[in-house]
Amino acid sequence: TLGGMLASFFGFGILLSFSPCTFPLVPIFFGLMARSQERLSFGRGLALAATFVGASASAYATLGAFAAWSGSGENLQILLQTPVALGVMSAVLVTL
Repeated sequence: TLGGMLASFFGFGILLSFSPCTFPLVPIFFGLMARSQERLSFGRGLALAATFVGASASAYATLGAFAAWSGSGENLQILLQTPVALGVMSAVLVTL
């Protein structure tokens, strides 16, 4: 079902938050939490970390659902290699 598929993509997204590519983000995240003006409690830090991981997992779930919806992986590869798609991705990276 669609709900089960989205739940599994969300769960795999949470697992991806523990991958080595996200480790460079940890000091940035802690720096953002430490720069807040108020004293950071354990509960608030946990809530902020859960929001950060949840947002990442939601992005992975959305991308995974789109990839599953598009059919086979070959079609998605062809779509992402078009000049329009490459231009959009390049514009996003330049903006970031």
